[in-house]
Amino acid sequence: MSLTLPMEAAEAVQAVAPLEPVEPVEPAVVAEVPMEPVVPRPRRVAPVGHLAPMVAEAAIEPLVPVQPEVPLAPAAMEPAVRIEPVDDSWMMDAEANNNATTKMVPIGSGKTMVPLRRYLRVKWDSYTVATRTLLRAVFPRSVLATHSLTGKRSPAFLDKPVKACLNEQKVEDIVIHVLFKFKVKKSLVRKVITTKCADECKMLRMKENRRPPGDGNASP
Repeated sequence: MSLTLPMEAAEAVQAVAPLEPVEPVEPAVVAEVPMEPVVPRPRRVAPVGHLAPMVAEAAIEPLVPVQPEVPLAPAAMEPAVRIEPVDDSWMMDAEANNNATTKMVPIGSGKTMVPLRRYLRVKWDSYTVATRTLLRAVFPRSVLATHSLTGKRSPAFLDKPVKACLNEQKVEDIVIHVLFKFKVKKSLVRKVITTKCADECKMLRMKENRRPPGDGNASP
């Protein structure tokens, strides 16, 4: 089957000029540029003799004196306790005269008197042991078990009755005497007194629980 073009279309096709052949383009040639070798430059080192004038000419700053540190004041300090020296010469005289069973000796400020035989039993191994044994020389066990250091209600035992307060003068003399012997804080000695009262109270309760029913005798 052959196609027949109209007369106008045939003339238009004949009027189109044939395409000229395209010449191939040769690739560009890149010229190689020779690279010059890199030669390291020698380092110039100054002779040792030239350094001495440079160091000598340098300005030396004078040393600044260091100010001594000023100790900071503590935030809170316990009130100072006046501790008088304790005269122990009477102990030698009392032992020599064999009157330790009847002689009374002062402690602390001198307002509290303690039997010499009880004072000689005080153990001075540490401030805790000395405080506990000195308490026993001043107060009987029944007083330590039923009294407290401050006489105030304990925050940990609000449901328990308030205990009576220990004699403040005797407590203060015990604290002063221990502070003179061991040079510790007053709060540590008072803490030992609080603990001793609590221990004596526990021991008293244990004795009362072991007591036979119907026995109305007081504990020794």
